[in-house]
Amino acid sequence: MKNITAILLSGGKSLRMGQDKGFLSFEGKYLVERMLDLLSPIFAQILIVAHKPEYQQFGYPVYADIIAEKGPLGGIYTGLSHSQTENNFVISVDMPFVLAEAIEYLLSKITPDTIHAAQNQAHFQPLFAYYPKSLLPILEACLSQNQLKLIQFVQENPHKWWDMTEFETENPLLFWNLNTQEQLKMIQNREI
Repeated sequence: MKNITAILLSGGKSLRMGQDKGFLSFEGKYLVERMLDLLSPIFAQILIVAHKPEYQQFGYPVYADIIAEKGPLGGIYTGLSHSQTENNFVISVDMPFVLAEAIEYLLSKITPDTIHAAQNQAHFQPLFAYYPKSLLPILEACLSQNQLKLIQFVQENPHKWWDMTEFETENPLLFWNLNTQEQLKMIQNREI
């Protein structure tokens, strides 16, 4: 999609995991490689928000947080600041089971100046979402006031949640994200 930039967030502290999630090896590839393989056929522009220069080896622009220590909201702010397009799809690096069809479905629903994000049966997924660049001033105000709750940010701005349950029927782990070494081992051993 020519007019939409994919923003891959891989700059978290990964405290529970104990290491950079993007460089976790899963099924023979780093998680960041899996995500780039997923995104590259869909998006003409991709950028990575991460702190480590090692991410530059994958051939996409890499940006460290403009304002440090602000969590996912700071990552989205950084991504939107560097994006060259009004339309942007934000996704976290630690979702190895996402389907291209789910991304394309969400993008088919977008309307200007509105956040469009996925939800499944029990959870909202603000890191699988469309964010317009026009949100930058609002994001900057939130960051300056240390208002960092992502769900709250989405709910306080024009938004639409899209039910992705049908995609979970095909892929029950669709929005499952890796947070701990134990979860990684469970997935590698097919215990989940």
